[in-house]
Amino acid sequence: ELVEVKSFSKAPIFVGLSGTILVSPDRLLERVQTDVKVALAAAFSFAARELGQSIYLSEILEVIHRVPGVVGAGGVALGKVEANDQGEISLELLPDGNLIAARPVNGVALDQAQAAELLIMDEFSFSQLEFLIQTP
Repeated sequence: ELVEVKSFSKAPIFVGLSGTILVSPDRLLERVQTDVKVALAAAFSFAARELGQSIYLSEILEVIHRVPGVVGAGGVALGKVEANDQGEISLELLPDGNLIAARPVNGVALDQAQAAELLIMDEFSFSQLEFLIQTP
């Protein structure tokens, strides 16, 4: 029996963060900042994610808090990175903090099927994060 297969082409969706990361006063701010960005980029890269895999704020906070020197994170919000017709990039924050990826549903008619989304982070993803030394 032949099965009809439909292939979708869809660009990845870039995810961004906003918020404040508190750094221990006995650590170098720049080092912790770099380590947080590297950890997030690795955890939410193209190679680390699956098609249709959602991103939850709790996952992001877990990655941030595992970085040595991080003592807290406040007001962290998740959103989609958007580009307008002029090429200006902005971050559209989500109200509930979770980004649910589209995925195909079994049993849906072929003409109604949707492509799975790939949610990833890039350099712009971290431009809205603020890093501060924790004060007593």
